[in-house]
Amino acid sequence: FWTSDNTDALQRIYIQWGTSYFFPAIGMGAHISASPNHQTSRSVPLKFRIDVAMSGRLGMEIQPKNMTEEEKALCRKAIAEYKTIRPVVQFGDIYRLLSPYDKQGAASLMYVSPEKDKAVFYWWKTEHFCNRHLPRVKMAGLAPDKYYKVHELNRIDTEPLNFEGKSFSGAYL
Repeated sequence: FWTSDNTDALQRIYIQWGTSYFFPAIGMGAHISASPNHQTSRSVPLKFRIDVAMSGRLGMEIQPKNMTEEEKALCRKAIAEYKTIRPVVQFGDIYRLLSPYDKQGAASLMYVSPEKDKAVFYWWKTEHFCNRHLPRVKMAGLAPDKYYKVHELNRIDTEPLNFEGKSFSGAYL
């Protein structure tokens, strides 16, 4: 289903959150679109647009001829990574962790495979923070006695997260 003509990534967090109450991710078209967005004129970084689209059924609504080689490379990498998580996102159980409507400046959800052996966690900042701590989010749906290896998708930083490649129990997460 095409959930909205509004493809602005920040707005899509709200749109896809509400849509997820009625339709699973496999039925929710979520596309990476151009920036600035043609509906809102907002400029949003490509990584953010990719990460939001990867929480639904990933698609592309961007003209490759208008993209830099770096942007094309990031999109190719994201598509390849999405293929590895697609079964979890499209067929897993959804856990809504932090609603964008709670006005905490962030939103978070995750998908967990039926076997509880894989999970995909999303956390988006929806507002700018000044002198405020980012909200902590406890994961849900994980098997407490299983271990989960952390891997950041679409990493653009030169340094990986401190816990990249490390494993943690479901109870800890």
